[in-house]
Amino acid sequence: LDITEILRVFSTLRFLLPKSIIKISGGREVNLKDDGRKILLSGANGIISAGYLTMGGNTIKKDTEMIKEINLET
Repeated sequence: LDITEILRVFSTLRFLLPKSIIKISGGREVNLKDDGRKILLSGANGIISAGYLTMGGNTIKKDTEMIKEINLET
């Protein structure tokens, strides 16, 4: 999927499941060029950081800094 479709999926999930925790995880560094900023602003409200089963992923420090940069709570 391209980034527009990915954002649309997360926005739709947020609309359909307003009280659910919707997490982003593995592959976001490859598929989302902004490391997840747009997707967190589009509906995701959880993030899995570092040490995926098959990939290293972003560090917890890098993800925490990103979340603070877009003025979300950590």
